[in-house]
Amino acid sequence: MEPLKKKIDLSKILAPVTYASFLDWLDNERLILSWFAGENASPEETTIIILNPFTGEQQSFLSNFPDLFNRYPDFVYKWDVYSPILSVYNRTFDRAVYLSMEEVVLWDLSHQRPIASFEDETDYNISRPIWSPDGSRFILDLNSPSGRNLFIVNKDGTKQQVTFLSGHDGLGWKMGDYTDFAWSPAGPSIAFWLMTGRDESSGNNIYDLVILNLSTKQLRNLCLPVQVCRMNYPEWYPVWSPDGTKLLIAVPYGECPSEGSIYKDNNTVLIDLAHNQAYLFAKDAVPVGWMVND
Repeated sequence: MEPLKKKIDLSKILAPVTYASFLDWLDNERLILSWFAGENASPEETTIIILNPFTGEQQSFLSNFPDLFNRYPDFVYKWDVYSPILSVYNRTFDRAVYLSMEEVVLWDLSHQRPIASFEDETDYNISRPIWSPDGSRFILDLNSPSGRNLFIVNKDGTKQQVTFLSGHDGLGWKMGDYTDFAWSPAGPSIAFWLMTGRDESSGNNIYDLVILNLSTKQLRNLCLPVQVCRMNYPEWYPVWSPDGTKLLIAVPYGECPSEGSIYKDNNTVLIDLAHNQAYLFAKDAVPVGWMVND
């Protein structure tokens, strides 16, 4: 089967497009984008756009939630490194999660009211929550007695802790130790990056890609360590295949820039989970979605 190739000029669909960032790929057709009119736009000035690039049909949601986190420049480094977006919608678009100045808030979009809030040190909350494929629950990291841990939250606001780890250094998990969650579309598993150490010579953080089985609460380390520059965090979320048997990940390579950017260049690697194999999929590219060409 030949790969589907189609170039879509978003500037002809979204007008005016000043800045746009890709957030997710839905149901083989729709894209979720954040749109903002200026480089220094604040979270409340950001719009979520659900776009079908093949038909041009779109739906917009304004990020005008009460007490939305807006402290500059801190909001630039939270939830999405390429846009000031601090709200996440489920796929049925009746719930949203957003970061306030002191809490993570679950919001009822149908009735425009809060359902639940989860107190957190917002300075430590850098990875955006991720909704399950059916939109019934989401995962996020919060403080716990042993440091940062992962929790599942249902649409009604009830939550359950699903990891009970004490940290790679025995001192408790901290900000950025868990990052970039991705929920499998085929079952109760979540992939994410987990900090497992630090390179002594460079001081760079080392992360491993792991998979958490929500049914058994077991972690599977895929033994694919990557180094990120200057004690930073991975910047790209893993992408699952629709059948849940493979993952696409961005793997940084080369030396850290001596000045300016803290990010390395990336190659895309394909992981075959069933056969425990990894392949170089694309050079100087990052994965953003997986489309099935029926």
